[in-house]
This record gives sequence, C-alpha cells and structure tokens, in this order.
Amino acid sequence: MTIRSGSHDKGHRLPLKALRKYLNGHGWTPKPCQRPKTLYFEGPSDDTGHPLVQILPTSEKAADYALRVGSLLATLSLIEGRSVEDIVKEIGGEDILVSLRLVNRQANTIRLVVLPLRDEFPMPPGETVQAEFRGPAGGSPIVEVEADLIAVAGWSGSSVKLTAIGFQSGEALWPSASAVVRQVLQDFPSVALSKKGRNEMSRILATADHGFDGYVSRDDLAAKGKCLDVGEIVVVLREHLSGDARTRRYVIWRICARVAGFFGPRVGAVQR
Repeated sequence: MTIRSGSHDKGHRLPLKALRKYLNGHGWTPKPCQRPKTLYFEGPSDDTGHPLVQILPTSEKAADYALRVGSLLATLSLIEGRSVEDIVKEIGGEDILVSLRLVNRQANTIRLVVLPLRDEFPMPPGETVQAEFRGPAGGSPIVEVEADLIAVAGWSGSSVKLTAIGFQSGEALWPSASAVVRQVLQDFPSVALSKKGRNEMSRILATADHGFDGYVSRDDLAAKGKCLDVGEIVVVLREHLSGDARTRRYVIWRICARVAGFFGPRVGAVQR
C-alpha cells in the first residue's frame, strides 16, 4: 500500500501572487485579455519570432488552476533550462517541512527503508521513528507499507532526518539507558564494544539508570536524563566501537537517538 502525505502536484500550492511576481521579473509581460477571469502573459519569442504565451486563471479557486500552473512550470523549465523543482523553490520561497510518525505495530521486527539509497534500519515491535522531510514547496513524501517493512521516500531536492523516539506511550515500563545500548549492540553483531568502552559506557550511564538490564518508569527517566551527556556517549563509541565504518556510524546514531528520545528535550535529538 502506498500513502502520499499530500498531493504530489507541484503547481497547485503556489500562490497566484507569487506566480505573477515571478513572471513579471523574468521577462513576461501582462497583456489585456478579452476572456473573462483570465490573465494573459507574453514572454520570450519562439523560433518564428512570435512571443510565447501563457494564461492563468484570476483565482486560485479555479477548477483548472493546478493544470494551468503545471503547464506554466513545464514551459518555464524548458525555456530556462532548469528543473521544475528549482523553479518552484524560487517561486514558493522557503522550504516546507513535513513530519511523519512511523510506528511498527507488528509483533516482529520490521525494516525501515529510506529510498532511493535503500538505507535500511530495523524497527522492533512498538518502536516509533519520527521522519522529518524538508524540501521545495510543491513536493511531498511517499510512504509504502508492506508486511515486513515501511519504506519512505522524499521528493526532488528534499532531505530527511530520522529520530528514534522510543516505544508507544502505552508501555508501562521503559528500558533503562543501559538496556537501550545493549539492545542496539545485540541487533548489530558485526560491531563490538571493547572492554574499556563498556567500562566507560557503564560509568556514563550509571547516573541515569539502575543497571544494565533495568527497566524504569517514564518519570524516573525524565528526572535522571538531566544528568546524561549524549556527547560523552558519542566519544566513547567512536573510540571503542569496532566494525565497518557505515555500520558503526549508524549504530552510534541509533544509540544516541534512542537515548535522546527516551530522556526528552534536555538530552536532545541526535541527527544522523
């Protein structure tokens, strides 16, 4: 099943005022038009010497507004030699932010796949990941849900930030910081934390939980998390975690993101 977070049409979100301003500043001249509720623009000359023509409705509520804007964007792309996304970004101004909350409601671990690079991350049962997409106005992310995976993809010119924010709030007990670290390391047997690294990690996490396998209440987590320094965790993992570079980089991100998600805003989210 494929889910779009909104219309993927690149034109319908662009305001008419911004379009008129862009055309006036790029060599398009408004001309009188006898057709009612129609804006008429003449632009650069074609191969025969006649000016190119574009028409737009006078209202964004017009039934053919998106169609007319889409045609205009395609024409501008050909004339200017730029992508539609670049033109939309210039017309629309600031990037848009789309935030999605992805939850594994299966009883087994599934894969979270980020396209088009096909980066894959395991999602244990009940785990929630926040996906924030930022990119040019007019685009929207796509989510594909299958039995064993959730796949997400942005749009041209967009970027995504993933933040692991833990399990659903209905859980009565939450893993301690040490349990989080241990579980992530168990999920990736190709990496290993040295004895010295484990000792250093225990020292850091001792201020935030009651033991390597402990489970604590959410209130305890919030209180103890104030003493936790994610920066120290990063330093220890970088120095004492063995394995290939890509897996190590992801494991470090996952540990820090999950710990930050459990302990709240004082610790802060970790961007991959």
